[in-house]
Amino acid sequence: MKKIMTIIGMAGMLCLAPSCKKKDVKPLEPNNNINVQHAVNQKTAQMHVLLDSKPCSEPQNAYTSATLDIREIKVFNSEHGWEDLTTVPGAWDVVSLQSAPIPVADLTEHTAIHTGTITQVKLVFGSNNKLVVNDQAASCYGLSTKEVILEMHGEINANTFNEMVISIDICGNISVHQKYDEDPCYTLKPVMAFQSLTSTQIPQ
Repeated sequence: MKKIMTIIGMAGMLCLAPSCKKKDVKPLEPNNNINVQHAVNQKTAQMHVLLDSKPCSEPQNAYTSATLDIREIKVFNSEHGWEDLTTVPGAWDVVSLQSAPIPVADLTEHTAIHTGTITQVKLVFGSNNKLVVNDQAASCYGLSTKEVILEMHGEINANTFNEMVISIDICGNISVHQKYDEDPCYTLKPVMAFQSLTSTQIPQ
């Protein structure tokens, strides 16, 4: 138990968005028929998702910061379908995250989910995305897509705490377009991948 609390504590240290604030674990939507208070039983487990930003082999020094607004995260259970995770509010600076002392950010709270096989994870993006180039805010910046679905495979067992890490690679994936006598317009293609899923038994 001490080990689990240490891992959770370290992951929670990184909060790159001022609005990021930890909240009590919330129950899933009623139609999921499970609640956090019943997380330690034969049919449910806990899930926590982290974001890792891959460092670039050639530093993109022009970009001071690039924030990614993640509004929804869901996992697909082969038996129960899509299950919502409780997201941590905020927009994540994926440039600063590359060189942060703890290079991961909390994307979700610890959320109760059904046991079974997880085959996909979906991330839905919001509109609060900002880019700073050479210490100047870009007037035109956006993402190339509104959502990303990642393929994966993971077995979720009862009475376990599961930590998923998703990575993003921004290296060479920020494009710029500029018309004559207009400000440049930047677009980030969020190249993301499922990185790992670790499971720890919850003591009863």
